[in-house]
Amino acid sequence: APASPKEIAEKAAVAAAAAANKKPVNTRHGFKTNEWVVYPSHGVGRIVGIEVKSGSSVRPGDAAGLVALAEATGTRFVRGVVMYGGDQLLPLGRQIWSVPLSVLWR
Repeated sequence: APASPKEIAEKAAVAAAAAANKKPVNTRHGFKTNEWVVYPSHGVGRIVGIEVKSGSSVRPGDAAGLVALAEATGTRFVRGVVMYGGDQLLPLGRQIWSVPLSVLWR
């Protein structure tokens, strides 16, 4: 059975916390680097991509996986987010933004 939204949020929070502590998260909790995990929700057919980076800086190339996801899914892709250890909200591409991990605790 698909994971519940609560379980998804809990996994995302654990991954974000691990990234903030700069611990490797490549295979922790069943997720692997460069792996797309798509969960259907109320907006079935609409896709939001989330990547977590452990560094304190971000550059447009860090969104390459999200750009590929956007290209592969076309108009179903509505937003991409790169969570990172910095402190600025920055655009990385069309509908793709970097977001500080600290927003999870505000």
